[in-house]
Amino acid sequence: MAQLHVYFKYEIKDLAEFETTDVNEKHGNVHKKCRYKGVRVYRDRGVWYTSDFDLEDPIPERILKDITDVSFHDYLPISTQREIGIYRDGRRFGDAVGELKEPTGSSYPLEIRAKGPKNVAKLYYAIRNGSVRPKESWESEQSGKSRQELKAELKRLELIVRGKSALLESESLRMKREIERLSEISQGLWPWCAKSALRNLLNEFGETS
Repeated sequence: MAQLHVYFKYEIKDLAEFETTDVNEKHGNVHKKCRYKGVRVYRDRGVWYTSDFDLEDPIPERILKDITDVSFHDYLPISTQREIGIYRDGRRFGDAVGELKEPTGSSYPLEIRAKGPKNVAKLYYAIRNGSVRPKESWESEQSGKSRQELKAELKRLELIVRGKSALLESESLRMKREIERLSEISQGLWPWCAKSALRNLLNEFGETS
């Protein structure tokens, strides 16, 4: 589910416009509901934020001067086949920076941050419709190849390994038959010294095969 977080610059709970109300829950539990200038707010790791707005919603003028930046979180279907990495382009999307991560299950986690939602929306829709590529691709930084190219290369190498394995197995079978044939010959009417030398040679050959 897409979610927009709007972050505040400072400790708003000490300001006059900050309000708290007690909310009774099941089993007698009570938790505090916090609002700032009429907007529901939450605190995470010492930072206050609100998630009351959608990407297309204008942020109310009354809190504009109090915010520092915004972040947008969504999941793109894996069927979109997007390139993972860092997305940004100052000329097209201003200060917006997006991070498309490795797929989890059937979707790509996406996070975009900027000073305001306008540039976030521009970058978000560009990533969704495939009209932008990452400035820092995580699919090609090791070898310069895309994920599809790396998969094709892996499949090619697997076929080579299988072919080599089959060849080695065939050669091993041929050598085994040759050893058996020579063993039968060594049991025939040969001089004792020749038989002994041949048996020693076959034993050495068998140990190395």
